[in-house]
Amino acid sequence: MSASVRRTLERHFVFLVREYGLARVPLPSDPSDRRWLPSIGYANETTGVFVQVDVREAYLDVSVHRLQAGRFPM
Repeated sequence: MSASVRRTLERHFVFLVREYGLARVPLPSDPSDRRWLPSIGYANETTGVFVQVDVREAYLDVSVHRLQAGRFPM
């Protein structure tokens, strides 16, 4: 993911860390998706938020997940 996209996502979603106590978590990704579908994840023990940007189509997808064994259900 480009540094500018990452910084923009972090700036807009920092409230998840400050207000809800979630932490940034690494997400598994396909190397071919990193350029066109950058994504970040936030989680605590029970809840995860997955944010994915489709650069080509110019949209943002945000999903909330109940974690299974502390991991995103992928």
